[in-house]
Amino acid sequence: MRRQNLHLLIDLGVQKDGLYLVELLPMMRSEAQIKSLLLDFARNEERIRAVLLNGSRANSTIFKNEYQDFDVVYVVKALDDFTKNHQWIDALGETVITQLPDQMVIGETKMESK
Repeated sequence: MRRQNLHLLIDLGVQKDGLYLVELLPMMRSEAQIKSLLLDFARNEERIRAVLLNGSRANSTIFKNEYQDFDVVYVVKALDDFTKNHQWIDALGETVITQLPDQMVIGETKMESK
């Protein structure tokens, strides 16, 4: 039931319980097209309770330019559904690069001493 009321995915991570951060670069889409895509996705997904825009695009005192990304937070029910299966991202467009910082380990390598 429909509730009333991006080409490049840069970052995807859980911020806190129930919050999911999605960061998109516009990549040949207008700001209106991206906002429509993000809101339509949320309206059609019953597990999404709210959509928040933060970062530079939400700050009216920052000069806008074509390289600004979209920092979007989805407030969701059933957080595990989103964190364990990332296929839902396909609804936002073709994924070129994905980073999963909550699943990455940085700086750990095995070094053998000689």
